[in-house]
Amino acid sequence: MSYKIENSNQIIIVNNIQRTSKAILTFYDKTKKIFETEAFIGKNGITANKVEGDGKTPEGIFELGLVFGMHSRKEIKLNDNIKYIEINKNLYWVDDIYSKYYNQLVDITKVKKDWSSAEHLIEYPKQYEYAIEIKANSNNLPGKR
Repeated sequence: MSYKIENSNQIIIVNNIQRTSKAILTFYDKTKKIFETEAFIGKNGITANKVEGDGKTPEGIFELGLVFGMHSRKEIKLNDNIKYIEINKNLYWVDDIYSKYYNQLVDITKVKKDWSSAEHLIEYPKQYEYAIEIKANSNNLPGKR
């Protein structure tokens, strides 16, 4: 299965490998291929009917958000016009639906913790080596994708 995500000049195509949590992600800037890499999707694949906690990645066309990863900006030779966040020990992605930071990347040195569940990104070096937020729930509504 193949999925396409567009954001003005950038296009990402995700090819699911044998319906597993692994995929091939290809990133294009307009029509120029920038890179291709193994990617991780929901452990239960991709779906058009996303439900919170189903272990699936939503299918569709969404705005792209934050670009972040384990490498320094200099290491990956990223264009200056792309905002990039290098993952450090203070960064968490909050998945607690009762937190005001639900579905957001937070730096624990800059906000007061109000969540009971979040991914400590530094603990997932392979999964977050290169990451792009897909804004499937841009309003951060609990239980909505």
